[in-house]
Amino acid sequence: MIRFILVIGLAFIYLVVTSPVLLVMWILSLLGMNVYGPAFRMTAWILGILMKLSGARLTVRGLENIPEDKAVLFCGNHRSYFDIISTYSILPRTTGYLSKKQMALVPLLGGWLVLSSSVPIDRKNIKKGMKSILECIDHINKGLDVFIFPEGTRAKTDGEFGEFHEASFKIAQRTGCPIIPVTINGTRELFEAHFPRIIPHDVIIDFGKPVAYEKRIGETLRQSMMAVYRENRSLMK
Repeated sequence: MIRFILVIGLAFIYLVVTSPVLLVMWILSLLGMNVYGPAFRMTAWILGILMKLSGARLTVRGLENIPEDKAVLFCGNHRSYFDIISTYSILPRTTGYLSKKQMALVPLLGGWLVLSSSVPIDRKNIKKGMKSILECIDHINKGLDVFIFPEGTRAKTDGEFGEFHEASFKIAQRTGCPIIPVTINGTRELFEAHFPRIIPHDVIIDFGKPVAYEKRIGETLRQSMMAVYRENRSLMK
């Protein structure tokens, strides 16, 4: 319980202390300045500290598979709130997350996410959902990476992923960008499995090789990522 209090407490203090910086960045963005990079780096910094406070024993593989000369679409499995925290803190460059709209409504936190190029999506409203997809397409065309969780919600069954919604991959279809599968192990055991406690646990994040868009890519990725998930699962304590 102490770890949970430390993580939540530090996150709250950070959001309050940096609120003047957030306001300045909002003004600069309204004046047409691009603040994605600085906002992303500040957010990644604090999330990295929160990961260390959680006691997670983090192993990262395959960062060399991320192309340096083009924007990519990261595709991750989803089992925990720590999926975003853990991946955000290790990505090599500015990346926008396609995240549920409720995240953007959280005071101060929502502001930082939007300024960092993340895009809220209303999954229950098809028209608004497509608008969010189009915004992600624009990000890719401008050279920004985008991270999606195509299951749309957190899976609770170990080793089994939910359906990967094909609509999420329109971003790659429309832009021709490569897709990087990101298989995440151990984040649910870190938090949700013991809620409200945070229990130190192995976390493995595996970046796969780039994949080109093709028909039914969602199911293809789902199967290949489940295989990686099970393989990495056997390596965890």
